Amino acid sequence: SLRDRAGKRLLSQEVFRQANLESILAQTIEEADARNAEPRPIGPDWMHAFLDYAQHVSHEDLQTIWARILKGQATKDGPAVSKATLEALRLIEPDQARMFERAACLFLATGQIMDVDPEDDQDIGFYVYMPEVMALEDLGLLKRMRDIEPNLEFHGSMFSFWNQ
Repeated sequence: SLRDRAGKRLLSQEVFRQANLESILAQTIEEADARNAEPRPIGPDWMHAFLDYAQHVSHEDLQTIWARILKGQATKDGPAVSKATLEALRLIEPDQARMFERAACLFLATGQIMDVDPEDDQDIGFYVYMPEVMALEDLGLLKRMRDIEPNLEFHGSMFSFWNQ
């Protein structure tokens, strides 16, 4: 009957959500135990938002990110994450998470979001991954500092990333 099918669907959804949460919580506990970090209390509103968003995360890589977020929030030396950040992160897809990770690594290594051109093994060149940058801008994870298109030029003995 309709009632039975609805009951089965709801049960299936809740089992799926519970499995996601338990996977994230297990990773959080494992990592927190390994660090032996001092705990920090988590507010009920933040925890409710976290659980509400995290229950829908089934991709393993994203579950690891959510586990790190919870660990950071729950440990005194960890970074606090706002509910607004949780709201933005709930929309991120695995490919977008990889793009953001790559952009962050490039920025930390070079101060810019650029990389060695994968098409040119002979000469070292730089290539800006504009589709990735634009996708991350759409998510609100990156913000372009200037409204002009990036261009890498050599001036004197210095590389300039932006065409002035």
